[in-house]
Amino acid sequence: MHVKVYSSITDVAEAEWDSILERDATICSHAYLKAVEASEINDCVYRYPVVYDAQGQLIAHTCVFSITTDLALFARGATLALVHGIRRVFPGFLTIRMLECGTPVALGRQISLRRGTDVEQVLRVLVPAVEAVAQAARLNYLLFRDYLHEDSPTFAAFGTHGYSTLQNLPEAVLEIRWNSFDAYVADMRSSYRRKVRLNLARIADRQITSELLSDFSHLSGQFVAQWQTIYDNATEYKRETLTRAFYDNINAHLPNARALVFYEQGRLIAHCLLLFEDDVLRWMYVGKESTATEDLYPFMLYEIVRHAIEAKKRSIKLGITTYVAKTDLGAEMVPLFMYLKHRTRLFPRLAPWLFQKMTPLPELKTKSVFKHDADPIRAQTEPAAQT
Repeated sequence: MHVKVYSSITDVAEAEWDSILERDATICSHAYLKAVEASEINDCVYRYPVVYDAQGQLIAHTCVFSITTDLALFARGATLALVHGIRRVFPGFLTIRMLECGTPVALGRQISLRRGTDVEQVLRVLVPAVEAVAQAARLNYLLFRDYLHEDSPTFAAFGTHGYSTLQNLPEAVLEIRWNSFDAYVADMRSSYRRKVRLNLARIADRQITSELLSDFSHLSGQFVAQWQTIYDNATEYKRETLTRAFYDNINAHLPNARALVFYEQGRLIAHCLLLFEDDVLRWMYVGKESTATEDLYPFMLYEIVRHAIEAKKRSIKLGITTYVAKTDLGAEMVPLFMYLKHRTRLFPRLAPWLFQKMTPLPELKTKSVFKHDADPIRAQTEPAAQT
């Protein structure tokens, strides 16, 4: 078993790369990574470690990228005020360049494995290869993300390589069990159902409509401007900076990408970027004109639910942040976990502690949205930290 690290996804044949992908793994696909690599997002530099067996057959792969990150990205209250105070004297305080496993524009575990492959053996060669990439780039922080609770037994071997287990912000996920949007709304308890109907009535009064586009190449310039509006006003999360090339490349390379666009009296006012996978609808990004009102956001969520039901998807992955609106839909907050390491002897324990202090986690609440709940995703207990 050996590893080869490629400097571009185009150096690996698409059919070979995609041959080991699982279902609903668009974010690990050759086409997706090609689109992201070509989009010049932030200051990212990508590498692609590929594991081969003794016969030269590809058995595992991933994408790693270096990016400048604000460790106080999710800090709040007094902690954030303290960071801002220190940055008046030391502007670069808690701003570091790190190596992450994944891509800057997607949530989800991105180590792909051929069925039947021994994960521990793969990590035995993959982790040193990734750390060699970090060493060559003089990066001390390494982060593997994002893993579900049920992944923990499979990837526990990260602990033997000196990685600590951290909890990331949870992902909002809605499990679909309805045959129509009307049935979905009817299944809600009265207070949630009333809210949906009031929001839909306001949208109708404003003559707001939506449309699902498979070709949105002619709108990429407008989309990135709308996304910028959201970015400039965001208070919960601001990291990756999208480009027009990102929308162009997603449209060009991913046939399962869609743009859900919104019009007010015929004028385009907002969009949502979606990926339709085998069983999953994945919400990627949202953008809106500065004149679009806040009550448009719930309507966006309703339309995403409507299209997921019509496409007979089993779940919708709604991403992180804005949990109140998403849990009002019936979404559950699913814990995500990461494996973090600092390569020096000084910070192996300090780095995970610092990351956790800078990332306050929301309470994992389960709302009783539906009259007939059917085994919703329940919050899992955080795995024991490994240091």
